[in-house]
Amino acid sequence: MPPPKLREGQKCHLCKKEIKKSLCYNGFWWHSKCKDKDSAAKIRNYLKNPNSLTSSQCEGRIRKMDIYLGEKGLDASWQAPFPKEVKCHKCEGMARIMFVVQEVAGEKKYVCNLHENGEDDKYWPHDAIACAVYLCEKCFEPNALLNQA
Repeated sequence: MPPPKLREGQKCHLCKKEIKKSLCYNGFWWHSKCKDKDSAAKIRNYLKNPNSLTSSQCEGRIRKMDIYLGEKGLDASWQAPFPKEVKCHKCEGMARIMFVVQEVAGEKKYVCNLHENGEDDKYWPHDAIACAVYLCEKCFEPNALLNQA
């Protein structure tokens, strides 16, 4: 959905000055530089105190999910290790590993809790997952493999 049209006299969410040129929108109007400053400040605060996020900022977030770039994540699986490459489901070209995410045991929120498993004959994971994401070098289509604990 595209952002609404910028109204004349619209003010920046951070500096409260009128927006005339470079802007961005994420529910609020921002000067691009102000949005970058705001994002950088949030990152600095989070690095100083990871518990500094408010509950509304954390809603829907999983705090404990390990992310591995490239081949380092191939063993981050609940079952057999993930392959380095897979055949693309779209063009049958070769898709190479980008990253792997693995849900950490002991968390209260899991992907499996998002939907019911077996509801209306539709399948869904029943336990914590690990997911390897690949990118096809031929058609640039993402591909994924998933397994569960």
